[in-house]
Amino acid sequence: MIRQAAPAIGALVGARTAVDLPGWAMLLVIAAALLLGVLGRATPAIVMVVAALASVLAVRALAPLGVPIEEGAVDGVAVLVADPRERGRSTRVDVRHDGHRYELSAHGGVAAILAEARMGERVLVRGHIERGRPGDERWFRPRHVVGRIEAERVSRPIPAPGPIGAANDVRELLAGGASSLDRDDRALFLGLSIGDDRDQTDEVRDRFRDAGLGHLLVVSGQNVAFVLAVVAPVLARLPPASRAVAAIAVLLFFVAVTRVEPSVSRAAVMAGLAVGAELVGRPTSSLRLLSTAVTGLVLVDPLLAWSLAFQLSAAATLGIVLLEAPIRRALPGPRWATVPLSVTLAAQLGVAPLLVATFGDVPSASLPANLLAGPVAGAVMVWGVTAGLVAGVVPDPLAAVLHLPTLVGVRWIDGVARVTTSWGLPPLGGPELVAAVAVGWSVGRRRGERRERSVARRRLGQARGAGEELDRTKPFLE
Repeated sequence: MIRQAAPAIGALVGARTAVDLPGWAMLLVIAAALLLGVLGRATPAIVMVVAALASVLAVRALAPLGVPIEEGAVDGVAVLVADPRERGRSTRVDVRHDGHRYELSAHGGVAAILAEARMGERVLVRGHIERGRPGDERWFRPRHVVGRIEAERVSRPIPAPGPIGAANDVRELLAGGASSLDRDDRALFLGLSIGDDRDQTDEVRDRFRDAGLGHLLVVSGQNVAFVLAVVAPVLARLPPASRAVAAIAVLLFFVAVTRVEPSVSRAAVMAGLAVGAELVGRPTSSLRLLSTAVTGLVLVDPLLAWSLAFQLSAAATLGIVLLEAPIRRALPGPRWATVPLSVTLAAQLGVAPLLVATFGDVPSASLPANLLAGPVAGAVMVWGVTAGLVAGVVPDPLAAVLHLPTLVGVRWIDGVARVTTSWGLPPLGGPELVAAVAVGWSVGRRRGERRERSVARRRLGQARGAGEELDRTKPFLE
């Protein structure tokens, strides 16, 4: 287990360390890795090389962020690398200009124009470049942002070409088809299906966060799984090689539709690796897929090591991979109840250390809320990428009928958030969480021991019965 996860750990530690190793040091690392490989220590060799490479790449990725930018007037083309977000009378979006990324801000009428733009589109900007404010580094670093642009004028956006433009069209199609829903319901639907959380109110965000359901408002690995499930009947008709190419194409397009969110990128890379392994006839474990995906993504973008969304996504998946099966075996009840409960528990345990370290506690309502809302959220996701697209091209009355299941689903999920937060359960801090895990582990261990004893007694009884039957038939055999 540790051997499979070691490369990812090395990549994350190397990226966070960010040491600029000179050429001779890299040669020493490579020589030591080769020696370890010859001695049959392949895992330490791989970890050494991955950690050193991630560290050097992180230094290069961080270098532009540490160079003081020249403040002053700006008048030129900016390319949006995300979708604009409206905050009151202002609009903000990350853009690429003159080889760097900036947070572009606009106010008043200019903000309304900027709000119409989408990722990949270009705008002409006139304004002022300024350095980030104290405390911005924490939020800027994972986004590769070096400073701010305060816009005085912004042109109408120029549409994005190619796949990004097609992805924008899909998002607009889904949003247009859901026009029969009111603002809050439509915002929840778009968040659940494609991670578009721009129209969600602060009240909704706070409610879902307090219920431990905040992860449902943005796309995650679960969305990737449901997309693959939707297209599986079509892909199954293709030859293996064509099926793999088509599956990867679907994954890449979905990543574009969901705006290259860290959690979706992680899940898409894992799914792509699984497809490739299946194609070559060498299926591998989920832990190895996770480790390989995390390693590859961190090497491509070392600043992901500072992204909390990426960390939470990897931690939740790790919890499911390592803890779901033992938790399921320890839980009483039928499989239809123990499977969702064990997955929820495993994911929550996986992210709990990060949540406690970052926010100080974990919502107590998280477990019942996720158990009640999770299955319905999955249904809304599936509906969102099937009937939701159809609703975008049919007349409004028919679109409203198609979205009746959507309405029921989002109202249920929002109701779960409202009810579980109304219970007033106190959040779990570090000590309380450790105590709860210890009690759960102790109860599960005792239940497992009782189950093993019960199985042993049953097998012993079966063996005795077989022996007695043999004794009765022995005279006839002789």
